[in-house]
Amino acid sequence: MLNKNLVKSEYTKPYYTLGKYTKKTTSVWFVFHGFGQLVEYFSENFESVVSDETYFIFPQGPSKFYLGFDFNRVGASWLTKYEIEEEIENNFCYLESILGRENIDLNRVKINGFGFSQGVSVLVRWFAKKQFKTEKLILWAGKTPKTIVEYERFPLINKLYFVVGKNDPLQEYMNLKDELVFIEKNLKIKPELISYEGGHKVDKKMIKTLIYEQ
Repeated sequence: MLNKNLVKSEYTKPYYTLGKYTKKTTSVWFVFHGFGQLVEYFSENFESVVSDETYFIFPQGPSKFYLGFDFNRVGASWLTKYEIEEEIENNFCYLESILGRENIDLNRVKINGFGFSQGVSVLVRWFAKKQFKTEKLILWAGKTPKTIVEYERFPLINKLYFVVGKNDPLQEYMNLKDELVFIEKNLKIKPELISYEGGHKVDKKMIKTLIYEQ
C-alpha cells in the first residue's frame, strides 16, 4: 500500500518590489499575478504608478513550468485543486515570510490588494486570514474562493473593485452575477463592477485610474 508522508523543508523563493518603503510611504500594495505569468513581466503594468507614497510588493507563484512545447517561455502558478489545503498553507507560510522581511508598519500605512485571475483566490484567502484593514481591494477577472465563509468575518474593506474585460473568455467560468452576490454577502461590501473593451489581461491605464481614484 502506498503511504503518503509530509515533510517540511526550507526553500528559497523570490519576491519583488517596486518603489521604496520609507517614512514617506502611505500606501502598500500586495499584488498577485495570474496563472502562467511571471512577476518580472507582470510588474511592468505598475511601473507608471510608483511614487514616494506608494510601495508595491509582488509575491511570485511557487510552481514554475514551460508555456508551450518550444520550452522557451516560463510561467508560474499558485496552486491547483490537487492537495489544495497543503498548497494554501505553503502559500501562507511564504507570504508570512515576506511580511516579516519587509517589516511593514501595518498601523501607519494603508494596506491594499490587487489580484489578477488565479491571483484573486490567493489574495482573498490571505487577507481574510490576516484580517487586514484594507483600503482598496482590486479583484481582476478571477473567482473569490468559496472557502472564505469559514472565517468568522472578513476584514474591513473601504473600497472594492471587480474588473473584467467584455471579451474575457473566462466570463462564463467566473459566473459574474453570482460572483458579485457572493462578494457582497461574504466580504460585507458591494463591489463596484468595472468592465472594459478587452480580454483576459490587465490594462495599464485602468490600473493607474483605480489605484489613484479617491
